[in-house]
Amino acid sequence: MTQHRRPATPQAAHLKTDQEIRAHARTVHASAIVIDANGELALGQVPFDRVTPDQSFADAQRSGLTALSYTAGCWGPGALLSYENVLADLARWHGHLARYRQRLRLATCAEDIRAAKADGRLAIVLNVQDASILGRDLSVLDLLHGFGVRQVQLTYNTRNLIGDGCTERTNAGLSDFGAAVVRRLNELGILIDLSHCGRQTTLDAAAVSTRPVACTHTAARARRDIPRNKRDDELRAVAATGGVVGVVAVPSFLTNKSQATLDDVLDHIDHIVDGIGVEHVGIGTDRGVSFETATREEYYAWLAPLGFKPEVNPPWPPGVEGLACAADLPNLTEGLIRRGYDDDAIRSILGGNFLRLYEHTIGER
Repeated sequence: MTQHRRPATPQAAHLKTDQEIRAHARTVHASAIVIDANGELALGQVPFDRVTPDQSFADAQRSGLTALSYTAGCWGPGALLSYENVLADLARWHGHLARYRQRLRLATCAEDIRAAKADGRLAIVLNVQDASILGRDLSVLDLLHGFGVRQVQLTYNTRNLIGDGCTERTNAGLSDFGAAVVRRLNELGILIDLSHCGRQTTLDAAAVSTRPVACTHTAARARRDIPRNKRDDELRAVAATGGVVGVVAVPSFLTNKSQATLDDVLDHIDHIVDGIGVEHVGIGTDRGVSFETATREEYYAWLAPLGFKPEVNPPWPPGVEGLACAADLPNLTEGLIRRGYDDDAIRSILGGNFLRLYEHTIGER
């Protein structure tokens, strides 16, 4: 049954002062499993190449994050999201996991995320954001699974052999090969991500999949009409599988104003909760744990290979006021309280819903 956004008597009503609200927000945030379903940890890569690991880990601790899903293949000498860069980045990440084992934990099942909460480490769910690296070879999925990847996006912005991306001129949907990819991801226990997929690819994949699917980092097209965001029928299709929609903190995806704010993020959360229920909504900031350190020129040079069209190209500066990076996530908890969400709903949005999704897709162990 779909849960309503606000109780009959808003919880915030008994919190009389800003100080009381902030204190309550700290308590709720600390008690929650907090999952960023698409984020970045700064370990020497552009656009965070001037952030030290110690600073990044301090920001992660300040964020309250229990887990984040990190995209392999966005860094390195080759084309972003290429086969070469994905494999090189996965190798690099296994080195990080060994070096920082006191701070990081690879999550290949939901139980790893619970264990990370218990022992104070940050769980890393490795993902790939463009399955075109498969070519026509389904066995590459087995290779990725062996490297610990547990989240795969079918397309990025443009078309591949699986289907059309969200900025493609056409809307052809899932191919026959794409349907085979969906079935193999289900068999392996890898979460299917549809964030950048075109509308018909999203609807087709939700229909073909026998497990819940996700849009780990998107926003509501009803509130910001750009191809990168999801229409209400796409959101309903994801929810119908038991899936979860993660809301981004990328300014140009949230508003056409020159500066996006935390209230814009909350407006998208409200819209999606009203449409599909609080149990299907989470967070996927599409942002780093730390603030970017790249210059404007470096930032856009890094983005250039990713195929964003002008109407969806992330702006400069890239941060949302009040939620500029994941270290600001406690502000989101406070904002949800002020919007009237109760504690259980807030914990669900912060990470409980994605944890449940991982239980039903990548499994308990």
